[in-house]
Amino acid sequence: MLPDNVNGGFTTSLDAGCSPLTVTLVNTTFNTNLTAIWHLDDPLNTTISNQNTVQFTYFATNNITQYYNPYLVVTDGCANDTIYANLSVFANPIPNITASQLNICEGSTVDFTGNVIGGGNGFGYIWDFGGLGTAITQNASFNFADGSNVGQNVPVTLTVSSPNNFGANCSNSTSTVIYVYNNPDLSQVTYNTTDGCSQLDVQFRTSNQP
Repeated sequence: MLPDNVNGGFTTSLDAGCSPLTVTLVNTTFNTNLTAIWHLDDPLNTTISNQNTVQFTYFATNNITQYYNPYLVVTDGCANDTIYANLSVFANPIPNITASQLNICEGSTVDFTGNVIGGGNGFGYIWDFGGLGTAITQNASFNFADGSNVGQNVPVTLTVSSPNNFGANCSNSTSTVIYVYNNPDLSQVTYNTTDGCSQLDVQFRTSNQP
């Protein structure tokens, strides 16, 4: 007759982290002759029998932290023991940038809107305007002072961090490019007249024209 006393146990490689979170579960039950069934507490209610080590990946959906409680049931046929774990899977946000303009003249200001695909609240935002300046608001405006004849490419990067991640570095970045052009030099432009009758024919010439 088997004793009516079963004590099970298991460990997890992680108990919190960013989505997707891959966790290794190890059966530490002393009596290896017991039947063991893992219940992984995923949306498909996955169960795995008689494997001492199981690796499984958990996800946070819709930018919302998900909590999972996988458990192990061990039994000798007469008695059983159930052991639980608590897992926290933090949202890994997907940022998006909208810019009011992409092609501008030097000295112009561009308005930027930051958001997270799928929505959600409480995210942290960090803007980097090509090393020329930063901002920590969800939406930001920046003045681009210098351009070039062919358009100076200024990368703008937005990094979004998930809220309440308890130290987990749940963040993602995305970038766009602003093309900043020199203002046209009109100082060398001449014209043959400034007034006249309707349908006035005005000829413009630059200093480098023959």
